[in-house]
Amino acid sequence: MSLETQTIRFGPLLALLGLAISGFVMALAIGDPDRLTDLSHEYGWRATLVLVPLQTLISLTLSPLPSDVIGFAIALMHGFWTGTALIWLGWMVAAWIQYRLAERAASDIALAPWTARLPKRLQRLDVGHPVFQICVRWFPMGPHIVNTASGIQKVPQKRFLLFAALGILPVALLISALANGLFLF
Repeated sequence: MSLETQTIRFGPLLALLGLAISGFVMALAIGDPDRLTDLSHEYGWRATLVLVPLQTLISLTLSPLPSDVIGFAIALMHGFWTGTALIWLGWMVAAWIQYRLAERAASDIALAPWTARLPKRLQRLDVGHPVFQICVRWFPMGPHIVNTASGIQKVPQKRFLLFAALGILPVALLISALANGLFLF
């Protein structure tokens, strides 16, 4: 079956585009990252109700503003442990959304013709393996690759969420530690 004869639903793609535009508009509205700490002093926890969703939205997109910057501000606002938990929460929500969007998109199109073109070793790659699920997240673009590949390959959701939680935690700890000056270079 060729791509032309398939029915493609654009709902998930439009949702992702809407999220990307929302994140970009929110980042423009905040402007300078130093302004984030001013917002935290002015608005307290109400600023967190904006920053955590903003971090999630930016994590979903290939934004020029990395979500680490928002995570850094969250950690500065709330300290090491609370900051770590909030950063982790924002990234977990983003991982789950990407997983579900990829899973939904994969059910709308036939992927077999596309995956047949991949090199044999990539066709045999076990996307559900713990090493792939956890460690690939630590590379640039890794979270996007893991979340999308897991959704496409229909990795069981509980397994995906467990390994996402384990893979995201060290990075959230690192960002929070850097923000709170636990590593002094």
